[in-house]
Amino acid sequence: MPSRIPRPALLVSLVLAAVGASAQPVTIEIDLATVSDTLQLDAQSVGVRGDTAPLAWDRSAALTDEDGDGVYTATLDFPEGTGTVAYKVVLDRAGELTWERGDNRILMPGRMDRDRRVFGATQTDLPVRTVSTRQLGQDLALLQSAMQALHPGLRLHTSDAELAAIVEKLSLATRQLGGQYGEAIPVPAAYLPITKAVAAIRDGHTQVSVYNQSAYTEAMLYRRADRVPFSFRLVGERMIVTGDATPDRALPVGTEILALDGRSVREVIEALMPYASADGSNDAKRRDLLQIVDLVAPAERFDVVYSLLFAPEGDLELAIRQPDGTERALEVPRMTADARRDVLWARDASLPRSRGDLLQASFLDDGTAILRIGSFATFNMNVDYNTWLVEAFREMKSRGAERLIVDVRGNGGGMDDAASLLFAHIIQEPTEVTFWKGVTAYDRVLESLRPHVRSWSNDFYDLSDRVTRQPDGTFALAGRPPVTVSPAPDAFTGDVAVLIDAGPSSATFYLANTIEQTGAATLVGQTTGGSLKGLNAGQMIFLTLPNTGLVVDVPIFGSRPPELGPDRGVIPDVLVEPDADAVMEGRDPEMEAALAVLAGEAVDATPAPTPSQTDALLGTWMVDLRPTPESETYTQPFILRASDDAPFSGSFYNSPIQSAVVNDDWGDLRVAFTTSDGSGVYHHTAVLRDGRLHGTTHSIGRGFLAVWTAARPLPLADLAGDWAGTLTYTDYQDDASQVTLTTAATVEAVPGGAQLVISFIEPNGSPGGTTLLTLRDGAVAFEYDGLAWTELEREVGGDSFRLVIEREGTDNNRAATLRHTLSYIDGTLSDRKEVRYAGTDRFFQRNVSTFTR
Repeated sequence: MPSRIPRPALLVSLVLAAVGASAQPVTIEIDLATVSDTLQLDAQSVGVRGDTAPLAWDRSAALTDEDGDGVYTATLDFPEGTGTVAYKVVLDRAGELTWERGDNRILMPGRMDRDRRVFGATQTDLPVRTVSTRQLGQDLALLQSAMQALHPGLRLHTSDAELAAIVEKLSLATRQLGGQYGEAIPVPAAYLPITKAVAAIRDGHTQVSVYNQSAYTEAMLYRRADRVPFSFRLVGERMIVTGDATPDRALPVGTEILALDGRSVREVIEALMPYASADGSNDAKRRDLLQIVDLVAPAERFDVVYSLLFAPEGDLELAIRQPDGTERALEVPRMTADARRDVLWARDASLPRSRGDLLQASFLDDGTAILRIGSFATFNMNVDYNTWLVEAFREMKSRGAERLIVDVRGNGGGMDDAASLLFAHIIQEPTEVTFWKGVTAYDRVLESLRPHVRSWSNDFYDLSDRVTRQPDGTFALAGRPPVTVSPAPDAFTGDVAVLIDAGPSSATFYLANTIEQTGAATLVGQTTGGSLKGLNAGQMIFLTLPNTGLVVDVPIFGSRPPELGPDRGVIPDVLVEPDADAVMEGRDPEMEAALAVLAGEAVDATPAPTPSQTDALLGTWMVDLRPTPESETYTQPFILRASDDAPFSGSFYNSPIQSAVVNDDWGDLRVAFTTSDGSGVYHHTAVLRDGRLHGTTHSIGRGFLAVWTAARPLPLADLAGDWAGTLTYTDYQDDASQVTLTTAATVEAVPGGAQLVISFIEPNGSPGGTTLLTLRDGAVAFEYDGLAWTELEREVGGDSFRLVIEREGTDNNRAATLRHTLSYIDGTLSDRKEVRYAGTDRFFQRNVSTFTR
């Protein structure tokens, strides 16, 4: 059957304009010679259906075999203006339809005049669609404007400086593609920089998804015959084979892959990580997304990105460690993802064939029930999830099960209601559940964006009756008060353990967090995906870039905890470190630990981590990279993230951090790491003192030693909006009398800071004029009102900050030391100016402005 809803005519015409196509006939030739006798075909039984006239999904256009050679043919005349056409061959035998297996095939009138292939075979040799640099630039401009207008958490995990760097890198990539391909840039070549830029936002729901793409994109990116012939899990930086599809079974389950095409697994995964979308610093989730484990997905991220990034040719060269410990090199043929899946299914009957197969219930002899729930995406399951779950718990009750293990490892989320129904079945008493607050970036979709966005319903275009504008320009959804959840009628009454790992995110993350908050069950395994700092999810918008045809998933609802949480997922009660050797041996340490917990036995597992000194490093820093003290301020982002297999990960000057080490044996926290570019390796060291990182960078290749300082960037962009307040100043006539004025301020975010337009009302009620104040953050030197000031103190925590700056100047026509204390705490913004005249030893308050929203 058709694998997607037909695309709007407007989108078709835009794509057509991008490729410069003109209508012409296309001949379809389908070879059924090898199956015609088996299927007992006749002249009326073979047809083709599609999404564009003269084709339709509800009726067939006949294919005929005039010469009896088993090749069925038809020539279709598409009207002027036709773009990409999705179609499939359909066999109609006595009213019983057999659809050609797999995804839709593609016709491109004007770019191809013939499609000849074997029935059911992967389509090859499609014309490569290209775009000009101007057209690619148009797509990127649309992407940027749509993100700014629609994304509810563009700055949740990404600073303004980082966003600016993303845009600049994307522009550079466009110029490089233009230099490489001229004015005919292949769409697959544009996929990588767009995917990387979207992933750099560090939001798990914002991605160039393997779902929701056009039929052309799927055909060009998903159907290549250059995929690895095995499935695998990533345990840290180790790649363990979980399914062997090689013709001679050369990679038995438990084999460790050491290198692919001459690149170490670590090198490959580091190269692919920037293309995986996950929340905040959750690199474990990024690695989880780079596994090949989901045989019912339309494509695997690893396949698509590896193929485009490394352009593999010929057989796959592997270095492996066999289950017996022997290491050797070998070559195995590459294959299509469909062929790999078919072989794996044929060799292992236990593998899921559909989304419904991700739901499994089993029972052990000791009275333990095990529920495997691999997805909450119940909308595309071939079973009724609610019925299945209720029946499973009824069976537990009838069997007298005393213990329950719920396995949601790898469950990337789906429907909140599905997770809530499970929660109601594992609690034993009424339980209060609280909800995070909801936010959006807009109340109505801009008219200029409407032609390019769609969703599963049209209610997202106008949210004005569901949201309230906030002072900072965002919009809030109505708050949800806490609710008391009652146990389901057949809720489990014994002890419950829930298995988690980096896979759970979205609805499954919320479930794990609720379980952790309420103590409804014991969480066992590894830290989840997602981020306790907040998520962006809910309804999704699918943004189609009209020239490349690529589709970007954009969430429209954000959810924020009452208090800002740490940038990580939910930590289990019993932390079981990933064990590659156990996976190679076919063991399941997480399941073993859960069984032990429920049996009341001692668990050989790592206790949940407590906050360490290293936590003080994590997050975004701003590095002052001036070559000399006299040079102008030059800052770049420095991002440190939590890592499962290193003290930290992240990036320095937009280059990935490698070889990170930490030493706190000498009182101060010291770090060292490396980065690299075309000129070689850079060696960095730093020490954390008084809230700042003081570091050096040594480049052997370029022969320099740079000295730098890093500070936490102030959340100045968060000040955007309208404020009301007062200004109290010390009268210049006597430097003692106090005068208070009513004030108002409008704050706008500007590159690197914020701009305030402040108006004053005199005590008699008359307007007192306005003033413009610009604040720019420079790590070491802070720009206040166009002048550079020296920082004395800087404290940044979450959305709050306190900054003390100082410089020499004049006040009331006298030489003086001037000091400002800027703070934003608990929603109050204040600016206190103090003065110390030359020759005196005491500061006095000249004025203080206080604003609230």
